[in-house]
Amino acid sequence: MNSSKNSEDHIFLDDELNLKDLLMIFWERKITILLTVTLSSIASIFLALSLPNKYTSTVLLAPVEQPVSSSNLSQYSSLANMAGISIPNTNSESDIGYEILKSKQFIKSFIDSRDILVPLIASKEWDWTSKELKINEKIYNLKEEKWVRKVQFPQTQKPSLSEAYDFWQKKVFSSKVDTKTGFISYSIEHHSPFYASQWANWLIDDLNNDIRNKDVQEAELAIEYLNEEAKKTNSEELKNIFYRLIQVNTEKKMLAFSREEYLYKVIDPASVSEKKSWPPRLLICIAGFFLGLISSISFALIRSLWKKESIKIK
Repeated sequence: MNSSKNSEDHIFLDDELNLKDLLMIFWERKITILLTVTLSSIASIFLALSLPNKYTSTVLLAPVEQPVSSSNLSQYSSLANMAGISIPNTNSESDIGYEILKSKQFIKSFIDSRDILVPLIASKEWDWTSKELKINEKIYNLKEEKWVRKVQFPQTQKPSLSEAYDFWQKKVFSSKVDTKTGFISYSIEHHSPFYASQWANWLIDDLNNDIRNKDVQEAELAIEYLNEEAKKTNSEELKNIFYRLIQVNTEKKMLAFSREEYLYKVIDPASVSEKKSWPPRLLICIAGFFLGLISSISFALIRSLWKKESIKIK
């Protein structure tokens, strides 16, 4: 015991620590290092096993080619702008659709219309045996159909659609665009692989319908306005332009109802995933091991250096 203490004191009397000194320090602290690494590893294993699985479903989209190009309408654009009518720019429709897909207004409407607030916010884990989604009872009471979570102002017991949107963006939805091909892929991650697949497919259905309805509404308003303007003018040239624009918007309406996949075509629909996407249990365990190792070694070095400085002062 005295020899080990003397060897440690010898290290502290040196001005610098070499590799041999470091190894001696680690050896002297081997019990502490081993215990810390063991406890950290056990804690990381318990953490990894306690985290519920999440599953991801992905959809791959391609923009639908529009039969009417903006180049064919360029000769009418200046007159249409003067008349207060905007010519549809098909080159940017896919970009606009992608932004709508991520927009707060669309997602809030999607959550509300599809009635997914409870499984979105209060889900706990998926039971493969019963194939049912378990709900966190501290957040939502299924029997009473009541929100019971504890929150602080300005939040309310029932999550607002704005809160649901933030939750959706941070923990459920992710997307990316291939700049070369223009293809769009987005993913839904959830405790239930069935809900993830269902929501992912619902999302593109609602997006296509939402854009279709807006385009039809715009076309109807444009047709109504152009008909009124055509009646007012005495210029045959302007009448021809107005009638051409009426024809364009009529074709736009016909197109909207002629195909189900209006703006985006589904190349690869969402499917029910059998493999979890989260948590990375092995990585959590490895991180726990190295965290314990690094922290225990750092503690041993800091304590040794502090003791060295104390001896110098004395």
